Amino acid sequence: MDALDFEVVRVIDDNSLVDSESYQRSYRRRGAQSLTPGFYVVLWPDPASRPRYDVRAEFVGPFESDIVARAAMEGPRPVTL
Repeated sequence: MDALDFEVVRVIDDNSLVDSESYQRSYRRRGAQSLTPGFYVVLWPDPASRPRYDVRAEFVGPFESDIVARAAMEGPRPVTL
């Protein structure tokens, strides 16, 4: 998998995350569901939509750390939320 295909982020509350460059960003999900705080892998179906954290992004997780999240992407593809 190419490094540009995903990003590991840390969700900190119901609508905020910290991206891989340490910037705090807002996120939105389909159906307005919030994510449990933790580390997530973000996947974008279309590279042009990167790095928007909106309904086009797929969040995989939560993971206990960014290392565990990255390791998950090296194995079989996990189920996306």
